[in-house]
Amino acid sequence: MTGCSLFISADLAFAFTSQVGRVDLPLPIPDEPILVGVRFYNQALVVDGPANSFGATLSNASEALIGAK
Repeated sequence: MTGCSLFISADLAFAFTSQVGRVDLPLPIPDEPILVGVRFYNQALVVDGPANSFGATLSNASEALIGAK
C-alpha cells in the first residue's frame, strides 16, 4: 500500500459494503457529562483491488471532539 499511512490503532472495527461509494456510520453517544471533551479518531480501510498489489487503500485520518448542546 505504497503512499498509505495508518494513523490510528484498530481498537474497534466495522465492516461495510457500498454500491454508491460512501457509507454512513451513525454513532450514538450517551448523554453523559463525563464524555464532554473526549476526543476520538477514525480512519477507513477501503478494499480497492486495482489500487495496488495489496488491494486496499487507507483514507485520511480524522479527529472528533464530543461536545455539549
